[in-house]
Amino acid sequence: MLVSTLVPTAAQAKSRPIVPMELFGVHYHGISNSQPNVRVGSVRLWDSGVTWAQLNPARGVYEWGPLDRAVDNARNAGALEVQYVFGVTPQWAAAKPNLKGFYGLGASSPPADMAYFTEFASAMALRYQGRITSYDIWNEGSLKVFFGGTAKQLADLTIKGSRAIKSADPAAKILSSSSTYGVFTRRPKFWKEYAQRLKKARWPIDAVNIHPYSKTPNYLEKREKTITKARSFYRKYGFKGPIWDTEVNYGDRRGMFSGFKQISYSGDVAAGMVARTYVDAMRLGVPRVFWYGWDYHLFGIDMIDPASGAQTESGVAFHTVQDWMVGKTWLGCKVKKSVRSCKLQGPDGARTTIVYATSKTRSLTIPAGVGTFQNLSGQVVGVVPGQKIQVNAVPLLLQGA
Repeated sequence: MLVSTLVPTAAQAKSRPIVPMELFGVHYHGISNSQPNVRVGSVRLWDSGVTWAQLNPARGVYEWGPLDRAVDNARNAGALEVQYVFGVTPQWAAAKPNLKGFYGLGASSPPADMAYFTEFASAMALRYQGRITSYDIWNEGSLKVFFGGTAKQLADLTIKGSRAIKSADPAAKILSSSSTYGVFTRRPKFWKEYAQRLKKARWPIDAVNIHPYSKTPNYLEKREKTITKARSFYRKYGFKGPIWDTEVNYGDRRGMFSGFKQISYSGDVAAGMVARTYVDAMRLGVPRVFWYGWDYHLFGIDMIDPASGAQTESGVAFHTVQDWMVGKTWLGCKVKKSVRSCKLQGPDGARTTIVYATSKTRSLTIPAGVGTFQNLSGQVVGVVPGQKIQVNAVPLLLQGA
């Protein structure tokens, strides 16, 4: 069954996007001390030793050294998008300095005075103008371990933080506080009030910010539903801007929270999930995706080996699919007999097609004009038109289609 078409309307033809390098984002937790060993378009600075509490030990006192190094290392690795994340209140600035949170006493508290927050945000935006390009106003604001305040307080942080940052750096992009597990089904009244207050303030954000994690498998399908749900939720309140996926991984190794199953992936399966994450982002209109994380081993897929630091098959796949996509015009996808085909066109006019099965392994007849396909390890295999090959959930690139 054909669920989308490759024959665009006139309006669609004019708006065909070119896949941006910034789509390929990561978290690199050692970034304050070392340059990422990854070809990357975007870096999100979270769990990187550069929180508000770490950089602002007292009112008006700033220790920018770790953030200077982090931004320099991100830029030197090629990052065009560098995102800073607010989310850990200094105890001196906390309205509830003894409130227990994920990052210690007071860290999840709203500030005692909004000026504490806006002064820090303004000083940062002025110092890193044009180098930090986007700001996540608060990490996972509906989870009390990260934010123990009300929806009104979170909206105030967003509105006033946006004004402070934009005054210092008008080009900076502001993201909503991120949502996670279940998106808006957990604490729905909280998110409704948050959205209503942002609407009243005429939407002082440039993008909606989600973390589409799931506690159970069928992760990629659930991620798609989460993205769709987030877009629908915010559009209901009048926001029509893009959605950014600023934390994504699949499975879990933590065991520190009840309800999390110990699930991990490796080999071709993990590589395919990584590749589809970025392919699906273009298909779903998500211009930024930040893998969590390149050098972190908390969730179910590792990009590098914990012992040697060598890239896993997933890490290789990250670069392979990047090579397949970046700089090419995205022509759209179709599904036929449970095989999804997503077409791209290079600057020279050459066309390629990314294919993968949406269910079980399927047979695919090589179309006219295709002479090779490439797998996620970079291996190129010769084929002839009319030949049948097996396609599964791990994407392949047909060259010449």
